[in-house]
Amino acid sequence: PGTCDAGRTGEEVKRPCTRPVTVTDDGGGSLYVRAGAVIPMWTKKGHVEKGWSEEVELHVWPGPDGTGWLYEDDGTSLEYRAGKGALTALVLKDGKLSVGPRTGVYAGMPATRRMKAVYHQANSTETAEVDLGDVGADGWSGK
Repeated sequence: PGTCDAGRTGEEVKRPCTRPVTVTDDGGGSLYVRAGAVIPMWTKKGHVEKGWSEEVELHVWPGPDGTGWLYEDDGTSLEYRAGKGALTALVLKDGKLSVGPRTGVYAGMPATRRMKAVYHQANSTETAEVDLGDVGADGWSGK
């Protein structure tokens, strides 16, 4: 494979390649994402808190249909070993994002989860944000 020099440019990489990565104190380095991916992210925290962050960002990259998953548990116990957790499907189909429904349960699970979608533009570092509001167990569907 050749070398990739896309870096933080948003440039599409269409070939096998290698790239040296230097991880910085802010967690920097290259992020290569498959087109059509939906990846849940949240604000970086300095310590473990009970539960997840207040707001979940669903990062969406343009491309073919794709699926991602949001997994949640109480964040503090080992109850996940006994199946105490929740899964939410994140589906991108024909450019339309759908969230949920959520399946599973854990102690302290909130009835809703504040979410926003961050759409990444092809071959760019530009993004567009859409506030999805408080998403409940039944999910959300839109674009």
